Amino acid sequence: MTGLVIFKGDRLAGRMNLKESLGLSWLNNRVKGTVLSFPNPESPEEADQSAVRIFKAKVKVTPVKGPLHYTIKVKAEVSGELVETTSQEDLTDTTGINKIKRSIEEVILEQMQMGWEAARAMKVDVLGIGNMIHERNPQEWNRLKPNWEDELARMDMQAEVKMRVVRTRMFLDSFRSLLKKTEQ
Repeated sequence: MTGLVIFKGDRLAGRMNLKESLGLSWLNNRVKGTVLSFPNPESPEEADQSAVRIFKAKVKVTPVKGPLHYTIKVKAEVSGELVETTSQEDLTDTTGINKIKRSIEEVILEQMQMGWEAARAMKVDVLGIGNMIHERNPQEWNRLKPNWEDELARMDMQAEVKMRVVRTRMFLDSFRSLLKKTEQ
C-alpha cells in the first residue's frame, strides 16, 4: 500500500500518503498484522532502527462531548514481538524493554495523529464518528448534522497506546554487540 484515495460521496476528497493511511488503518482497527520499524531509544543516528512484528491490535475510538466541541478518545492495545534490533538496551531488564515499548508507542501515536489530521483536513468522517454520536444521542446528532463538516474539522484527538512486547529473550545481545565481539 502506498497511500489511499478518499472519496466523499461520489467525489474525490483527497489523497493520503503511506503514513497517513497507516494511521487511518490504526484508527479504524484494521491492523491485524504488520511489521513496524521504530527508532532505537536514545540513539543519535536516524538510521539506527529496530523492528517489531505486530500480531494483535485492538483500537477503540469514542467521541466525547466537551464544552465547545467533540474530542475523539482513542485507546489502543497492541501486542508484538521484537524481530530485529540494533539497540544497546538490556532486554533482560524491564527498564530496557520499557524504553523500546515507548519508542514503538510513539511511532503508532504519530501515525494515528497523521491519519486523523489528514482526514480532518479533508472534512471526511472516515471513522464513522457521526454514526457513533447518532447512536448514543440522536437529538445531539440532529443539532450537529447541518454543520457536521465544520464540527469534524474542530475535533481534537487524544490517543493512548499500550504496547506489549513479547519474546524478547532471543535478543539478549544486540546484533551490533555480537559483531563487536566477533571483530575482536
